[in-house]
Amino acid sequence: MRTAALLLVGPAVHAFVAPSTTAPIARLAPLHIAPITVAELDDAVTAKVISAELREMLDREWIEQDCHVVIGQNAADAYLGARAKGLDDVGSILQHVGEQMTTDFPVDAYVGPWDCANFVSDTLVALASGERCECSSAPTAAELEARAAEFGASS
Repeated sequence: MRTAALLLVGPAVHAFVAPSTTAPIARLAPLHIAPITVAELDDAVTAKVISAELREMLDREWIEQDCHVVIGQNAADAYLGARAKGLDDVGSILQHVGEQMTTDFPVDAYVGPWDCANFVSDTLVALASGERCECSSAPTAAELEARAAEFGASS
């Protein structure tokens, strides 16, 4: 009976034993993914698109508030500030916009500065690459291109 119990329990015990520190570690080749850059975008037009789209999204998602105009303009200014610093990949711009918006964000908004920074990055990804996450509240690339054309972007 004891032998039967060891046969049943023995293999399961190894699942709870910490792996040896001398065991070889499997190393995977590093995955190189090129960052999405905004170098090809017209910064002035992109800032206008960011401001308008963010304001409209906040008005749609919540209620129309005066602070949404301020948030949209602050996001556009933070984007332009990131570009002036030489940042051109979406990840770095996301970080810069989030940090800038955290310093002076309207208290009466129903969202936070990082929510808005994420929307900016979603918008930039759609504009720069034409791709969009299905979970994003940012407009499609085609809608953003049409909006950019309204602000003077050339095709």
